[in-house]
Amino acid sequence: MATKSYQVTVEGVNPLICSNVQSSDPLKTESTFRAIFHTKRNKTLKDHQALQALDWIQSGYWDKQGQIDIDEDENTVEFKGFSDPILPGANFLRCLRQGAAGWRKGLDIKRSVVVTNDSEIKYQGSKNASVLFTNQRHINRAFTNRGVWVSRLCFPSWQVTYNLLVNDEIVSKSDLKKYLARAAVAEGLGTWRPRYGRFKTVEFKDAELPKEIKGGSDQ
Repeated sequence: MATKSYQVTVEGVNPLICSNVQSSDPLKTESTFRAIFHTKRNKTLKDHQALQALDWIQSGYWDKQGQIDIDEDENTVEFKGFSDPILPGANFLRCLRQGAAGWRKGLDIKRSVVVTNDSEIKYQGSKNASVLFTNQRHINRAFTNRGVWVSRLCFPSWQVTYNLLVNDEIVSKSDLKKYLARAAVAEGLGTWRPRYGRFKTVEFKDAELPKEIKGGSDQ
């Protein structure tokens, strides 16, 4: 097996909207937070504001995790300590697989590509979630087919960089670029794709293999 290492940087051509599903894990305390407000039959303005704050902070992927405080008497939600938004490597790998699916090569991506990092989301603005929440540019509000309004962390302009390890006996560099180009316009990253999350590749370059792999590589 010939393992190659690449670094890929992509840049958004329309907004990126995040949707972290971890808060729906029933084993996590955070999964119960929204129920406090959702189950109320007659919601007040404060209930809706609390739900917006919860939806928004829990939709993001944060490199530095913080704390969510709920005051049920006052119907308020506060969060602190969340910062440095990222986009998981698993999201990029899924995007690549979908791009390859047009040639029925999705399994080839699964068998031959490893994304070794979660990427920092590069954008203009504060890295602090509390500051971002005060900026309407970073809040996407939408009415879903479930009949509820949701709020999501949004980046009007964005860039991410991923490191890939690829078995080029299964997927060549040229094919990988082809699949990425398809994924960029037909799949996208984040949620509510491909209306949102479409991108263009701004850099695709060879990278040095990690030491633990380099020793056993054919190179």
